[in-house]
Amino acid sequence: MKPNTIAVVALGVLGFEIFRNPPTTIAQSTIFNSNIPANISTRKIALSAGHWIYARSETGAPGEKEMNKLIVEALQPMLEETGWKVIRPDSPAMMKKWNVWEQYIADIPTLENQNYQVLEIHGQPGRWGTGVIGNPHDPFDHKLIKQFGILKADRGRYGVTRVGRNGTILEAFASDQLPSTAEGKQELAQQLARTITDALNEP
Repeated sequence: MKPNTIAVVALGVLGFEIFRNPPTTIAQSTIFNSNIPANISTRKIALSAGHWIYARSETGAPGEKEMNKLIVEALQPMLEETGWKVIRPDSPAMMKKWNVWEQYIADIPTLENQNYQVLEIHGQPGRWGTGVIGNPHDPFDHKLIKQFGILKADRGRYGVTRVGRNGTILEAFASDQLPSTAEGKQELAQQLARTITDALNEP
């Protein structure tokens, strides 16, 4: 991304829009292009868990909101240990900057101008698939797409991807296929966090 935005998250509007018009998954082989530059221009990321920034009644699919947070909590230290500077727009301290979700969305270009790539983590029912809502021609998104595939969706319809130059949402898991125990959810969160970290750090 160039300063980028990933959104492994889309609060409120995203959940509503996906519920009305679930995106379809495009096979990784149809989107991967080895000619895209591998270098990411910045190792700064604004990382959020979906549906945690003033989401009001929009809590996503059943079990999704809590799983989003587990993944992000596992992902942040892994990224930091591999050289990424991570800020958390979904943290209470940063949320004081905004009174409503719409103000956060409007502030995303500012984060991009500071060279942060904005990433939101989400999940959705398995029948809708997992993958990236982002820009397949951007090196940052492309690394995630190579691992998770891409969701065929209009980026202009979702909050984070609409206002940012390269906002990204990662639908990382099937919300209706989660482990039944807290221990199982924690293990899955660690596995997904490691997969995301390895994808972003791939040469």
